[in-house]
Amino acid sequence: MCYFYYTMRKKAHILFTALILLILSAPLYAAGHRLIDQPELEAMMQDGKPIVIVDLREPALFRQGHIPGAINIPYDEAYKRTPKELKKDQRIVFVCHSGPMGDRVAGYLYKLGYRDLYNLKWGMKGWKGKLERGE
Repeated sequence: MCYFYYTMRKKAHILFTALILLILSAPLYAAGHRLIDQPELEAMMQDGKPIVIVDLREPALFRQGHIPGAINIPYDEAYKRTPKELKKDQRIVFVCHSGPMGDRVAGYLYKLGYRDLYNLKWGMKGWKGKLERGE
């Protein structure tokens, strides 16, 4: 009886641990994109492969300062414009104020078949590099 109790408890513990890990990792896989930080984005910008940086902030904030080479597609227009303006084979990095808007748009595009998607961790709050001003 004691052995049976021990093995059942051990199996339950393993199952519980696996379930917790699955639950914690689900948003990463469901969203279909990778979270990157500033050094990773800078490396991507310099590796010679084409990249599209999409700034999801309002046009006024974009004009005040954005990552060099970024294009502005405001979040409230993103669901309509991104499938029309971005190709599925492009490497796309999303940037917003602090991160969540990029997660949502990347998740949406993943469902439409886009696969090379990234989101800048902490958004513009996490960017300490050079800025371009204007359009």
